[in-house]
Amino acid sequence: MKYYVTHNFTSHPLRGRSITAKVGDRITQNAYNRLSSNIRERCLIPARNAPKNGDFTDAECNYLVSQYCADVSQEDIIREFYELFPTHQLNGGVECQLRIIAGQDNYNLDDKGLDNPGRVLLQSMMEIDPARFVS
Repeated sequence: MKYYVTHNFTSHPLRGRSITAKVGDRITQNAYNRLSSNIRERCLIPARNAPKNGDFTDAECNYLVSQYCADVSQEDIIREFYELFPTHQLNGGVECQLRIIAGQDNYNLDDKGLDNPGRVLLQSMMEIDPARFVS
């Protein structure tokens, strides 16, 4: 079985080499077995449950996360998104991505949003404002 990494980590097991993984990486069962239970619980999910990329590119996700962090209204983000990315095909997906971003936001605890961000969206959140989105 393989596991999907949801948070960056470095582990230094008593026996063997250290294990370093970044968001979006996959690790083997052997590496998983060498990790502490704390890292297993916080940083990994089974690869079959890994978030899918969806139809959003790096640039689209970076735009959504940066606008969300700048406290731009949701209506303005959506309108400007379709002006900047007119070829984007997934009509209802932008609102959903904004809800997922809100669900990961540590600064807005009142808004539970949605969970399970895709790999590209998760990477954008970690690059743009890691303190805000790391749990």
